[in-house]
Amino acid sequence: MTTLNAVEKSVANAAAAEKKQIDAVVAVIESLPANARQLFFLYVRDAGNWSGTPLVGGNVRLLGVREDRGLLSHIKQAGLVTTDTDEGCTWLHFTALGRLAYERVMGEAWPDYY
Repeated sequence: MTTLNAVEKSVANAAAAEKKQIDAVVAVIESLPANARQLFFLYVRDAGNWSGTPLVGGNVRLLGVREDRGLLSHIKQAGLVTTDTDEGCTWLHFTALGRLAYERVMGEAWPDYY
């Protein structure tokens, strides 16, 4: 095998792996209820107001406190975000999968909040 053929094969393998990753991310997003997808993207948009880690229930409201928390559970179970609580406030952290999902669905780079 020539060096050129090896490079071409490597590029083809990388492209196939990227397509597989994109397909997996799209499947995760599509598995969410529509309202959960909308809430996820609202939190992404609001993250800039919180240095990349938005306050749950801060600026983002979709349906109501109880309903939004239920939708947030779907988003967490999909592996897009995690949360932690500090001094009675719950903060949302985007996982690598969540950032990748944003990039693939929105067609733009993850915003630089830091």
